[in-house]
Amino acid sequence: MLTASSAGAETRDELLRACAGLDREGPEAQVKACSAVIAGGQEDNDRLAAAFFNRGNAHVALRQLGHAIADYGQVIRLKPASPIAFTNRGSVFHRIGQYERAIQDFDQAVTLSPEDALALTDRCLDLAIVGALEEALADCEHALALRPNSAATFGSRALVNLKAGRAQAALTDYDRALAGTAPVAGWLFGRGVAKTRLGDKAGGSTDIAAAQRLEPDIAKQYARYGVRL
Repeated sequence: MLTASSAGAETRDELLRACAGLDREGPEAQVKACSAVIAGGQEDNDRLAAAFFNRGNAHVALRQLGHAIADYGQVIRLKPASPIAFTNRGSVFHRIGQYERAIQDFDQAVTLSPEDALALTDRCLDLAIVGALEEALADCEHALALRPNSAATFGSRALVNLKAGRAQAALTDYDRALAGTAPVAGWLFGRGVAKTRLGDKAGGSTDIAAAQRLEPDIAKQYARYGVRL
């Protein structure tokens, strides 16, 4: 393994820069640099936590989600008052379908930073998935009060409304989420379901087909969320 003290290796400053992703060499290089920083044993608590955090982000980019969870856990061990570490780990738990575990991390993030719109939005989504719709709606409303034009929050609130049987409200939120942004498969699929429930079968089919072109298994994902055609 490359370490900061290895002969012929980058200097410590170069490794720290690469670990932070400032050299733009990509996530694999970032993982190697951060691993070298961690193994070097020269960093204080803050820089060591930053190295684990940056490596965790790089692991997410590489879809090495188990490694990412472990690295964010190290950040939390070193800096237990870091809300972003809880938020990022919660997002990874969401991606692997551990929604209750994700909510626990978002709870911690919101406790540490009550005005964290990202954590509130993420918790809104996972609360909606597990069926806690009133609590989910409260989180999304709070997040929108902080960031009124957040596409992500409109997308999360749309799911709340869809699961609550408010198809028109869901459609409005999905329209807002998708306005001016790159297409997101989940939002297109959810909008397609909302349109179908409102009687617009042609429009619904168009959105659902577009979603499936982006993510062929999106219908299975939404079935896990409790949403079916």
